[in-house]
Amino acid sequence: MDEDLGGLTTADLAAERAARKEADKAVRAANARLAELESTPEIPKLDPAEIEAVAAERDSAVAALLRHQVRVEKKLPAESLEFLTGGTREELEEQAEAMAAVLALSRPPAPIVPSEGTAPDRVNSPDLQARRILIGGNSFY
Repeated sequence: MDEDLGGLTTADLAAERAARKEADKAVRAANARLAELESTPEIPKLDPAEIEAVAAERDSAVAALLRHQVRVEKKLPAESLEFLTGGTREELEEQAEAMAAVLALSRPPAPIVPSEGTAPDRVNSPDLQARRILIGGNSFY
């Protein structure tokens, strides 16, 4: 019979004891593994200069990738890559925006063609009307 102990039953207490035993077992196993690792010979340490060289290579590769991403996002020419020198993404984006503004100013403006993109107005031109009168009604040449 389950006896009521302030809202807990003896089954609840038994489940709690079993869970605590499992947790204690896991802690003992972890402590044993830690003691085993501590008793093994030390892992050979790497040369600090070698670690710094590898870290510098990694940082350089990450910075180059970031510069390429910003250049492509801001639609800058490939030649502009060497001028992107910021250390963070925000700095690179600011440089890229400033460079895009300078490049827009340095490009010559496109030539203005008054009738570009429109069909020639042959139907109402004065020359065409005169030809129609002289040659005939349906003449377009």
